[in-house]
Amino acid sequence: MAEYQYGIPRLSMEGLPESRSDDRIQQIEREPTNSFRYTPLDNENSIRLLTIQPAESNSDPLVCTISPAEFRERPAYEALSYTWGSNLGSHAITLNGSPFFMDQNLFEALRYLRSQRQKKALSADAICIYQNDIPERNW
Repeated sequence: MAEYQYGIPRLSMEGLPESRSDDRIQQIEREPTNSFRYTPLDNENSIRLLTIQPAESNSDPLVCTISPAEFRERPAYEALSYTWGSNLGSHAITLNGSPFFMDQNLFEALRYLRSQRQKKALSADAICIYQNDIPERNW
């Protein structure tokens, strides 16, 4: 059974002949993968909010949670606008206990916005919207 990421089958090296020293084959580094799994939103009046946990130092790992919210509940949050880079970067946060990779722009913004004392609720498209779900992206 093929393993998929972002709707694309992953390549497997299994079954390929062993490389010889005279082969000019470049090894390809595996891109980081997100093990976080999105749960569907209830309806078009729902969003996901990212909550950044406080940390004493700017160098502490970014630990966040994501949870659904309904507009009718008028949740308090800040919307983050930033320049998108690549879809999957090399900077990781912990999201609901799982690694979540992102580009440097978003990572640096989250680190800058993190408080030392209190949680902060945000909406950041690259995290809060499941980018592989076209209907959700178009809500």
